[in-house]
Amino acid sequence: MKKHLMIFIVISLIGCKENIIYYEYENVTITRINKDNNIYFYYGKCNNPKSPCRKSYIKAKYSGFNSGMEGYLKINNTGISEIASVGGYFEKIDEEDNLKIKLTSRKNSPDHTNEPEIAALYGKHYIFRWIDSIAHGYYFDNVIYLSDGIPHEKKKNLELGTHVKAIYPEN
Repeated sequence: MKKHLMIFIVISLIGCKENIIYYEYENVTITRINKDNNIYFYYGKCNNPKSPCRKSYIKAKYSGFNSGMEGYLKINNTGISEIASVGGYFEKIDEEDNLKIKLTSRKNSPDHTNEPEIAALYGKHYIFRWIDSIAHGYYFDNVIYLSDGIPHEKKKNLELGTHVKAIYPEN
């Protein structure tokens, strides 16, 4: 019994990992905090009581097994940055407008409306053209690929040649 309890505690501690990643471009920082199957994006740099995270953020969530998070982050020096959702469920928490979501699929729609309404509300066709242009080699310096799989994210961004600097935690 004690052996099973010890194994459970070790697995629980290993599974509850929190990683902080920073994405920087032209003096703008987006903070990403990974907590299990939830990923939080904040405008600005945050990680401790001296620089706390804003109340407004974007939350990406995925079920874990046979699921994931995928998207693109476009950092603008205008004070507004955008995340284009490709996979996973993204939602905006609070109403601050420094970080916006561009939705690309019906399952990501907050009210699960039909395709024409999503296109009208969220500019879906513009985002598909934007993502398609990235896939065909027309990359933007201020865009970085996002994934729940960090090794995959690093590899893809190396291939795409982004100018956004990603600062990953040391393992």
